[in-house]
Amino acid sequence: MEGLDLNLDLNLGAEVPPQKLYNGKSEYAPPYFTINVQHVEHMPEYEVVGVNGEVIQITRGIDVPNIPEAFIKVLKNSITSKMFTKKNPDGSEEHEWRPVAAIPYSVVEGPYHERKDA
Repeated sequence: MEGLDLNLDLNLGAEVPPQKLYNGKSEYAPPYFTINVQHVEHMPEYEVVGVNGEVIQITRGIDVPNIPEAFIKVLKNSITSKMFTKKNPDGSEEHEWRPVAAIPYSVVEGPYHERKDA
């Protein structure tokens, strides 16, 4: 069995790429985004978003810079259901639950890798 080359490429001594950190925490690492959380009637003027015990408060209705990607992922994955009613031509109604964003927001700018001055 000499000369048998299985070409496994195990890379046993390969280095793990360093994790991105900002102030010692991966939750605040770049890239950053500028977002605008939409104003919702009968809701507070801010939204609270948390990642791994780190919490930020985002004011509604204004462009907020320097939001780390980890918090954007939480906003993207936060969904709820809303009932929609469809009227049929025969006058009957159909009710259907559809997933919608729990926290309506939009990305104004990003991604960028350096924090912007306040």
